[in-house]
Amino acid sequence: MINVIKKFLSVLFILMFFMNLQNIVLAAPQEFYAEGEYRLGDRDNRETAKQAALADAKRKIVEQVGVYVESYTKVNNFQVTQEQIKTAAIAMIKIKSEQVNFYENGTICKAFVTAIIDTDNIGTFLQPTTNNIPARRISGYEEYNGHYYKIFNEGLVWQEANQRCENMGGHLVTITSDAEQAVVQKLLLLKGTKNSYWLGGYRGSTGNWEWITGEAFSYAHWAAGEPNNAGNENIISIYKNKNPLANNALGEWNDVATDGNFDNHYFFGSQNFGFICEWESADDIK
Repeated sequence: MINVIKKFLSVLFILMFFMNLQNIVLAAPQEFYAEGEYRLGDRDNRETAKQAALADAKRKIVEQVGVYVESYTKVNNFQVTQEQIKTAAIAMIKIKSEQVNFYENGTICKAFVTAIIDTDNIGTFLQPTTNNIPARRISGYEEYNGHYYKIFNEGLVWQEANQRCENMGGHLVTITSDAEQAVVQKLLLLKGTKNSYWLGGYRGSTGNWEWITGEAFSYAHWAAGEPNNAGNENIISIYKNKNPLANNALGEWNDVATDGNFDNHYFFGSQNFGFICEWESADDIK
């Protein structure tokens, strides 16, 4: 009888654990906090140290959110890979606050970052691909749904960036779903060094937004108040860094002029723009 009671209590404990876990996972939004640190070398300056410390803190945030998302997949029996979990985690993160301080006579830089995620949309970023295209891993490229993506940290105007992608057999990236947005945000967070990046979107002759590939423009991820066409802004860019003139988050879109300039502000200008290329298949990469 005692053994039966023990088994019953064990089963009850397990059920209560998973019920609580599911309630935690589905609660929205969730907040995460991490500290990053960088020790300055003889050739380091404060700005380099600041960016390194922030990158360290954000890496830890991504790890925390990844564990959280993985718990969600187990509770809901999602069949996804670790790479999909990481991509979803990065895409969901919105930085709430950043603070950087220097210690020990300026030799140690510490960053303090708080981020939030809206857990209501986790499932959106974890949808499996539907066409069963086998993935081919190619070094330096991100693969999703049979397409390949690569980020370039070169300061070019939109036309130059577009031509560079075409010369390599691809085109400036077009984003048509939350899942593809997640892939691009992952590239921005892990490999982006510019303030903004060119997308393959433009305002057509009818005044409507179009993709250079001719795909339907049925998905958008605009920053608050955008597009606002402030000064003949006919091209779509995507934010990597915080715009001091706006309230944007990583991965949100902005309409800009083809040369990237806006009122000669230091945040803008072609030197502060990178670009992301997309290839329809591995065979297209030159």
